[in-house]
Amino acid sequence: MKKIILFPGVHFLFSFIGLIFSVLIATETSAQSGVGTDTTLNTSLIVGMGITQEVYAETLYIGPDAVLNMDGGDLLVYSKYIWIAPTAQISGSGSLIIANPEDNPQYPDMSGTTTIDVNNGLPLTAIIRHRNPNNIILADIADPAYGTLNPTGPLASAFNLASVFMLEVSGGDLLLNGNDFIMWEDGIIAGYAMDRSIITSNSIAGHLIKVNNGNLSFTTFPVGIVEGECTPVSIQGSGDYSVSVTDYAASGITISGPQEGIDRTWHIYGGPATEIYLQHDIATNGTLYNDAAAFITRYLGSGNWSTAAANDYLIDGFHYNAGAIPAGIPLSAADDGAWLSKTSDELSPLPVKLLRLQARKEGHVVALEWSTASEQHCKGFTIERSIDGSNWTPISFVHSLSESGNCNIRSDYSSIDNQPADGRNFYRLKQTDFDGKYTYSKLVSILFDAGIKVSVYPNPVTKYINISGLQYGAGIALYDVAGRLLQQRQAEKDTIHFDMEYFNSGIYTIKITATDGSTTHYKVVKQP
Repeated sequence: MKKIILFPGVHFLFSFIGLIFSVLIATETSAQSGVGTDTTLNTSLIVGMGITQEVYAETLYIGPDAVLNMDGGDLLVYSKYIWIAPTAQISGSGSLIIANPEDNPQYPDMSGTTTIDVNNGLPLTAIIRHRNPNNIILADIADPAYGTLNPTGPLASAFNLASVFMLEVSGGDLLLNGNDFIMWEDGIIAGYAMDRSIITSNSIAGHLIKVNNGNLSFTTFPVGIVEGECTPVSIQGSGDYSVSVTDYAASGITISGPQEGIDRTWHIYGGPATEIYLQHDIATNGTLYNDAAAFITRYLGSGNWSTAAANDYLIDGFHYNAGAIPAGIPLSAADDGAWLSKTSDELSPLPVKLLRLQARKEGHVVALEWSTASEQHCKGFTIERSIDGSNWTPISFVHSLSESGNCNIRSDYSSIDNQPADGRNFYRLKQTDFDGKYTYSKLVSILFDAGIKVSVYPNPVTKYINISGLQYGAGIALYDVAGRLLQQRQAEKDTIHFDMEYFNSGIYTIKITATDGSTTHYKVVKQP
């Protein structure tokens, strides 16, 4: 691999067009101190396939006229301080690598955290690889006399991403430090684990944000409050979601039974969603907390939290809800309902234990079936339909089979939706008791569609990648980063999956071909 060295004090202010420029200012390393050294890039720069461009200076300034194209090559930066002008462009299929300053071969005296100030600038579209086990922190760096307008608040050092941000080393966290990290439609965080995540420092001053622009996505937000912790949130929806996490004390919210909770509260806003997964470290469990009986709860204000008819437990520390919890995500950060946590304290048990809810396509109608294990004071069930998982329309009401509303045996119910909408239809039950209290079931969905409205999840993936919303007969193909066809299927139902457990880590492409010949491509990140 060819290396090109950018030594400190070198300012590239002219344009390089075409093939890679090669400037070797020196060939010997130096043992002198790197303190106070800097390099400026403020030009058009192409780093081609097989080329690694290295920056050794303590500070790297990427100026307002910089157009850096990682055209299959990498920009390897050992700098402790990286300032990027708001109008700078960093793109391409190669990588911007944030290296450990301790590995700097030119200045062995450098070490510590890498400070980055992206100034809420243009989204970075090159792959970003975090390789500093001493962390990256978002923080303000003084403008090197370019006169750029410095943002304030959580946007002061906000990082906009439209590619993959890879957490690649143990201990290598990214500290928000009160700033926003914004993932645009193609932006994802990959490689997260308990020892590497996005750290909020127990504050909601900054958030990890996903901008969907109205498009449905499944996004994981790998946040934690301290180094060595990862408490991810995964959301399926089309809103622009902001996520942070704190412990009980930092949230400032009244927790009446902390021993029956988990000492973590997630702050989530951006509008309704269809699914939400919350994961926590069982080391934070309260003394009376029962994970298998726990459910996701929303703050209602005045010290009150929501209750649930059934638990949301999947596996230890991992809970899922596809009903009222994601549907109730508020738009505003100031809304009480933006706070979510987990509890096994059912202060007000709801009147019905629901065993199942199923939707089945029968010709041009949808057959809905559900069963209860027991009922108390149950008046009946309203069947509600939605085409976006957020706005609901009642379509029928079914009375309880028990005249009194009380029974301790299984009861089976059914209903028909005679006019399902074209596309994906979501259904839920609104169970109401005789005193007017009600609760919502989890969601089910079914597809009535002439085209393709696809969801690909989870992404990043470690084992199985699921593709849902498929049209019968649609073609699905999986390619590696080199464009080689790895697997190919034809949809015989609206959801299929590929087994990627033994695939190498990296970026893959899923190509969906509709029966009308139109195609859609999805980028997937495979993790170890």
